[in-house]
Amino acid sequence: MAKRYAIWDKQTPVITPSGAVYTAEQWIAKRPAAGLKTTTVLVANGEINGAIYDTLGALKNRCESQGATFDDELTGQDLLDACEAWMDEQEAAAKEAANQPTTEERIAAALEYQNLLSL
Repeated sequence: MAKRYAIWDKQTPVITPSGAVYTAEQWIAKRPAAGLKTTTVLVANGEINGAIYDTLGALKNRCESQGATFDDELTGQDLLDACEAWMDEQEAAAKEAANQPTTEERIAAALEYQNLLSL
C-alpha cells in the first residue's frame, strides 16, 4: 500500500517543496484551520511533508463521492489507512482497465481477421 499521507501531530516542523521550513506555530499561523482541535490535518508522508495540506474529513468526502464506503466508526489512522487502501484499489483497477483492448480495437481485430479469411 502506498503511503501518500500522514496525520500531522501539530508539533512537527513542516518542510515545503520550495525548501521553506516552518515551525508548528508558524504553519498554524499560515493555515489557521490546522490549529483547530476538531480538524485532523494531513500532510505528505515523508520528509517534505508540506507538499500536501489537507484534512482527513475532506479526503473521506472525496473518496465517498467517488463510490467508497467506510465504516462510520473508523477514525484517525484507521480511516486514513482505509482511504489509502481504497485509492490503491482504484489505481489497480484503472491500470487493469487500461490493459484491456477497447471496443474499437476489438472491432478492428475482427475486421482484420475477416479480411485474412477472405484471401
